[in-house]
Amino acid sequence: MRSIRIVLFVQVLFCLPLFAIAQLPASGRFVLTGIINGNAPAQLKLRYADSVGKWHLDSTTVNQGRFEFRGTINGPTISQLMGKLISKTTEDPNFTPIFLEPGLMEIKVIVDDFKSASIKGSGAQIDYEKLMEMERPLDIERAILLKAIDSVDKKIALTGETKNLKNQMDSLNYRWAVWVNSNTEIRRRFIRAYGSSAVTANLMHGMIYGNKISLDSAEIIYNRFPITVKNSLLGQAVKTTIAGKRAIVVGAKAPFFNGTDIAGKPLHSEDYLGKKYVLLNFWASWCAPCHDEMPYLNKLYDKYSKNGFEMIGVSIDNDRSAWKKDIIKSKVGRWKHMLALDDSVKTQGKQVSDRFAIGVVPTVLLIDRAGLIIYRNEGSGKAEEMKKLDALLYSALGN
Repeated sequence: MRSIRIVLFVQVLFCLPLFAIAQLPASGRFVLTGIINGNAPAQLKLRYADSVGKWHLDSTTVNQGRFEFRGTINGPTISQLMGKLISKTTEDPNFTPIFLEPGLMEIKVIVDDFKSASIKGSGAQIDYEKLMEMERPLDIERAILLKAIDSVDKKIALTGETKNLKNQMDSLNYRWAVWVNSNTEIRRRFIRAYGSSAVTANLMHGMIYGNKISLDSAEIIYNRFPITVKNSLLGQAVKTTIAGKRAIVVGAKAPFFNGTDIAGKPLHSEDYLGKKYVLLNFWASWCAPCHDEMPYLNKLYDKYSKNGFEMIGVSIDNDRSAWKKDIIKSKVGRWKHMLALDDSVKTQGKQVSDRFAIGVVPTVLLIDRAGLIIYRNEGSGKAEEMKKLDALLYSALGN
């Protein structure tokens, strides 16, 4: 449970959209030189998106505590610096987000305490540290909640969900929802105070997809960005996110896609028009919340697959082998699966995940026989959202 909560939090804080952004002008090169203190690993890694939106995971050698990264970016952008990780969460002591900018930057980092890194040469990083200072009062409560949720979740896995454990988890989930609302309000205050910052642009993506800000308000904020932020990868991401969200909402016509399934057979969305309700599950093998939803999706498939219902898993994985192995491991091979990159209907270079404006995974959409989107949910909905889906399918297809 803990990893699920953290991954969702990261999507709001640190992730650029998953869909591509085309025709971005290059802004310049960056050089990040650094010093690492402590028992330094042989290598460090830096994950960032370049000037055309392509993701890189660069490695560099640490030599006597010193290291350097070089690359080309489109204005200020978020990145992640990683040492020798001991977990797969952003809580890892050897992981920290940093804001890169074109030009020269310096960073000092300590092994097992990357979060305290000191960075010079990035104005966006200064703004980001102001945001962290605003959020710091909530950090203790967050740590307590995550630890408690993890503990109860392990007990449930060991003994089953007793009434007492269910009540404990319900209480913790309520406290978590309160925490999320408080954290959202802090981010709204930051956006109002630092509306011209690249950090605001980075926050906007998660706020929009989390329905924490209206599309009209988001558009006003975007229009007020200075040109350097508007033209940056982060600024263009906000523009694309707004446009995508406006186009792919409940009641809209679902875009078509043609591809191949996991067995290499043709998979055409048009084939289901007038015949079946289709649930699209956008996911990835590395996504913890995606796996959390799998048992619920299995139940829906069992219940309705014989009554005019099909489920299609669309993975954003780039590793075909990892994708196939995870389908077997997760025991979800009964329904249709395809990779987003195998979509053969590309509108202006956009594949299926782009055309459905998929910014976070998991995202679930339900399409009726007429090809209209009648349900959409971003992020792990678990039992509550699955009940909504169940009700919609029951109303349309019966038991």
